[in-house]
Amino acid sequence: MSKNETSPITRGQRVFCGLYGGKRGIVAAIIGEQQPSNIRSLHGGAVVAGGNAYLEIAFENGTLSRVPEAIVRGCQWQIFPEVATDEQIHEALAAVLQKQIDDEFKAQQAARDEANLRDRLASEYAWLQRVKDGEYAGPVLAAQNIRTELKRTFPGVKFSVRSSRYSGGNSVHVEWTNGPKEAAVNDILDKYEAGRFDGMDDSYNYKSGTARVWCELFGSAKYTSTTREFTESAILHAMATLATRYGHTGEAFTMEDWKQGRLWYVELPKGAGYGDFQRGVREYLHGRDGADLVPAPAPEPQAEPAALPQSCIWSPNEAKGGIEIRFPEPPLAEVRELLKAEGFRWSQRGGCWWAKATPATEATARQIAANMLFMTA
Repeated sequence: MSKNETSPITRGQRVFCGLYGGKRGIVAAIIGEQQPSNIRSLHGGAVVAGGNAYLEIAFENGTLSRVPEAIVRGCQWQIFPEVATDEQIHEALAAVLQKQIDDEFKAQQAARDEANLRDRLASEYAWLQRVKDGEYAGPVLAAQNIRTELKRTFPGVKFSVRSSRYSGGNSVHVEWTNGPKEAAVNDILDKYEAGRFDGMDDSYNYKSGTARVWCELFGSAKYTSTTREFTESAILHAMATLATRYGHTGEAFTMEDWKQGRLWYVELPKGAGYGDFQRGVREYLHGRDGADLVPAPAPEPQAEPAALPQSCIWSPNEAKGGIEIRFPEPPLAEVRELLKAEGFRWSQRGGCWWAKATPATEATARQIAANMLFMTA
């Protein structure tokens, strides 16, 4: 051992700890009898053992630590020959005491601020359920309050809110149809999420401050998630809106086209922001390209009108130079044979009978519409 490692350490001696960024200090007291001769260094100095005394060290950052003699003589520490005077030792201990007083004052002030915050939140959100003394502010309470907030914020929209518990965590999941955007619902759910998972170090970090107090008052879950569905009418509305916007008015897109993914192959202009019609409809539905789809009030019940004769619709498709005929129901066999004879073919993609525009095909379309030969059996 070097001289510093074997020589007795005296009161007032200055030391340096190289751990956690490093800090300097003064040995303010020595408790017990030092035995440097029996200190052993293991694993290349990474571990030390032995010794008998404890050193109370007043660090410059205002902390006071009691450290075993063997640790101070280890490779992470330095012992300097300089020795502080009694006055300097007293100043160091006074700084430690002042820091303890300051820390206690800050802790008391923080406790008062948190109590005031709890009272303010409890008063401002008196319409929410608060955790009872001794109970767990978990996902069940969170789900109950989320349900209340959603109903209050989005009246008329039906939400399904479910809480779950499982090994290692818990969650709350919200589902709804049409209604507000996911971001608007997540603004509410985020308040009840206890923290965030950090994939960089595979850890879960809990919230602090006001966010923590909210969770302790009104419940929390480790994870929250949402699922937003859409009715067929909402999807058809989105398809019709985009068809008008991007010049596809001559094409009648159907729910079957949507379900089968055929709209992936319908290209849109470069300025649309997305290359295909299917993605464009999704962007519109999820509010990234259109207004929220909030359900309209239910219509008043009315008597069913008397059944009227079915009629087909024919129209020219100037963009493709064709004639299109659409039937509300599959036509009779003789109508289909007439269509084929006049050059019409069924377009699965367009959902219509199609032929090249000529005087003959237009006359056929007019004849079928006028005589309603398409009536089903």
